[in-house]
Amino acid sequence: MNKLVQYAKEEEFTKIKVYPNPNADNFKKDKKANALNKEQLISFYQKFVDKEIKIDIELL
Repeated sequence: MNKLVQYAKEEEFTKIKVYPNPNADNFKKDKKANALNKEQLISFYQKFVDKEIKIDIELL
């Protein structure tokens, strides 16, 4: 995530849009023993917001 934020800053993006959904179809085959739930994902993404980059969290 740090690399994504750095890339976004270098490319002068102002926001990154994320869809925190641990139950998305592309994760159905993954083991979820250590997976974050939706609330934990939201909290995780919010840690990367700063004055240059907004993390736009879209809830499904």
